[in-house]
Amino acid sequence: MAVASNVHLTTTLEAAADLSSHRYKFMKGSSGQVTVAAAVTDPCVGVLQNKPAAKGRAAELVIVGETKMIAGDAIDALALVTTDTSGRAVAVTPGSDATCYILGRALEAAGAANDIIRVAVNCINPARAA
Repeated sequence: MAVASNVHLTTTLEAAADLSSHRYKFMKGSSGQVTVAAAVTDPCVGVLQNKPAAKGRAAELVIVGETKMIAGDAIDALALVTTDTSGRAVAVTPGSDATCYILGRALEAAGAANDIIRVAVNCINPARAA
């Protein structure tokens, strides 16, 4: 039985661009601003929770804990996840890529790309998939 949880650490940073179409995706940071993660090598700072519609607007992020995420492909429940080139969660296998960050664990399965699932994320101290 799945139980919803509200345990998470959040913060607000400045959006580097219009992020209104990127809610529930991994964000990377630079110079105090955030934008959509674009590679498995991006050290992500959190998952976007709101829809900031312009540069300079507040971007609310979950840094650690449970959050909704958009899947980039089918994902098994309890699979480890990283980001794809669009900031969506995709499964990653430990030992598969030394440059890839493990950013969390899927708490439920995604049947296909763009499904919204629950994920437990850790963007404070992510491990490498080495």
